[in-house]
Amino acid sequence: MFLPRYERLARSSHTVLIVGETGSGKTQLAAALHRQSSRAAGPFRIKGCGEIVGSLFPAELFGHERGAFTGADHARPGLLRSCDGGTLVLDDIDALSPGEQSTLLRFLDSGAVRPLGASAAEDARVDVRIIATTNADLGQLQAKGALRPDFFFRLSAFSLRVPPLRERRADFADIVRRIETEILAEFVDDDLPKRRLSADALRLLQLHDWPGNLRELRSTLLRVNLMAERGDAGSVGAAELITLAEAGGPGGFLDGLRRRARANPAVIQETLRVLGGNKALTARATGFSREAIYQKIEKHGWRL
Repeated sequence: MFLPRYERLARSSHTVLIVGETGSGKTQLAAALHRQSSRAAGPFRIKGCGEIVGSLFPAELFGHERGAFTGADHARPGLLRSCDGGTLVLDDIDALSPGEQSTLLRFLDSGAVRPLGASAAEDARVDVRIIATTNADLGQLQAKGALRPDFFFRLSAFSLRVPPLRERRADFADIVRRIETEILAEFVDDDLPKRRLSADALRLLQLHDWPGNLRELRSTLLRVNLMAERGDAGSVGAAELITLAEAGGPGGFLDGLRRRARANPAVIQETLRVLGGNKALTARATGFSREAIYQKIEKHGWRL
């Protein structure tokens, strides 16, 4: 994943905030920014802020000397020194308390690291690019007092939004094909056909709103590949995809499609079009009876 218009930002060392829904690909974008940067050969680490909050935060971030606290039986470099010359992604930055935000802000402003238990004379400067990610509304957190204004402004100087999958209709097919390629590469039994989704199966998937975003899509495609008959040649068509979903395979997308179809008759019409006007398949996909599909066609005057 990389967006060409961000090339100059990628090649800089500025702190970046990436905002997006859970599973939308925030850390993948962070990895792409790292690969396009001058520090691509350096370390790249992702750390969830929810894992290091509280008393662990300074030690995890800056490291500690032996004996700095109970249980510190050996020195540790900390996240910042271990990423010197590279990129550290702090995932779910909204999990940090105002005090922890202040600690991180001091590093962002100075670049200096002092391990717990060390003296000021042992301060060291490190060259680490910080990329922060969040699925929270930071403006609301700031209004509630859960986010320091100075920390917010420091992070949001360069802010990127990753759109949810439901907004990415234009490149949905490309995303599916890329993930399929990654999944199929995991299968080592190369003597069996490697099956991809047909065009109509892909369009059927696109009718789901994908609340779990890329993570949900990858899980769905993985289940398709695990359950589909690997001995068959050719692609996995829409009919086989529906059968797999009904059998308990990639069923989440079918549940989502049915939910949308109940709320919006236009989804039923689009499903009919994707399935070539096949009423029986449309009934299975949307959860309506075949008679109900005929009634809706007559009621709305749909031309297929």
